[in-house]
Amino acid sequence: MLDDLRTPADLRTLDIDQPERLAHQIREFLVGSVCRTGGHLGSNVGVVELTLALHRVFEQAVTSAAGPAVGGFHPVVSLYATFANRAFDQVLLDVGLHGLPVTFVLDRAGITGPDGPSHHGVWDIAMLGIVPGMRVAAPRDPATLLEELDEAVATESGPTALRFPKATAGPELAAVERWQGVDVLRRSRGQEVLLVVAGPLAGAALEAAGLLAAEGTECTVVDPRWLLPANPVLTTLACSHQVVVTVEDGVRDGGFGRRLAAEVAEAGARPRMRTLGVPSSYVVHGARSDLLARFGLDAEGVAAAVRDLRPPVPAGEPEALPATRADSSVRAFAGTLR
Repeated sequence: MLDDLRTPADLRTLDIDQPERLAHQIREFLVGSVCRTGGHLGSNVGVVELTLALHRVFEQAVTSAAGPAVGGFHPVVSLYATFANRAFDQVLLDVGLHGLPVTFVLDRAGITGPDGPSHHGVWDIAMLGIVPGMRVAAPRDPATLLEELDEAVATESGPTALRFPKATAGPELAAVERWQGVDVLRRSRGQEVLLVVAGPLAGAALEAAGLLAAEGTECTVVDPRWLLPANPVLTTLACSHQVVVTVEDGVRDGGFGRRLAAEVAEAGARPRMRTLGVPSSYVVHGARSDLLARFGLDAEGVAAAVRDLRPPVPAGEPEALPATRADSSVRAFAGTLR
């Protein structure tokens, strides 16, 4: 019946019992479309809002991916990051529990801007961090997005996720070198300040490093590429610096920065640390750039955090950690920063 309707005038030809049947067909069409596309039905967000009234749409998409994964395939599920919240139980128990190779591509992660509180995808890192074995990447530019997508679909040991914002893709930010999976975007000559930035905010961190360099403060800027699980290389680098600032566009509580801070504390080191991210509150409407600035996630905000932590810095070498085989090469790298 749905296929026979071409214009609104065709509705007048329906019998009295047909509108109810038509409503069921429309619902089935929307459920099927959202399961296939993750809500990307078109440019009109109102269409996506309509689907929120349909129960179990996003949950079904995740569970449907688990089946082919059991059969040896590697499904890719595309969702708005905020809609992934609704399917958390399925991610945790239908996919994660069985260690299935399913990749989740999360569009509109972080602060989305004018779409409003229900569309900000700021809980994904904290939420996915609960899932044992989940790997989460935050590409900083289109080139790393393609690279990390290839890595994700090549991972057969468990689920993976890629998160990226609703924003214009910026210029490619090439790494000056890579150490055990961590991209070094800017390398300083000392071990004074380390900026650890999650993906799309790398440009702001590099700009902040430039502002601080003009003031005489040198910063090393690194992009973990894969935020979860925590790379032990980052812990070693953080422990070897006097000031460490993490930057992410997700909630701080349960986020990447707090996890790194816990690892550093457990290692027994005491650098001055600051975790920059989104507070645990509902983010209002606004331009993405304005909201990032409000939360100190722009270049000036990152630079201000470093300035707050920098004085006074105790003289002498940072406290050393017990040597381990796992991070001996990273310690060698940290030593070259002196």
